[in-house]
Amino acid sequence: MNTNFNFNNRSTNVENMSPQAAARTRSLMTYTFGWMALAMVLSIVGALLFAYNPALAEMLYKVDPITGFAKRTMLYWVLLLFHLLLF
Repeated sequence: MNTNFNFNNRSTNVENMSPQAAARTRSLMTYTFGWMALAMVLSIVGALLFAYNPALAEMLYKVDPITGFAKRTMLYWVLLLFHLLLF
């Protein structure tokens, strides 16, 4: 069994890239991480809003008076699917 794993072997050498290719790569990474940062900020803001505002949290769940269990409302599913589709 070969256990010699070399994770430093990259297929592209950044030092040997043309300036145009390096600029495109840098631009793509900036764009990607910008969207990822925006998604994280929106997720944090939404989580804090629903965590610390009982009126909003009650809109996500309705308690069944017979069983006492909380059931998810349609707003819960809409927000969940919107979040997954958007991000």
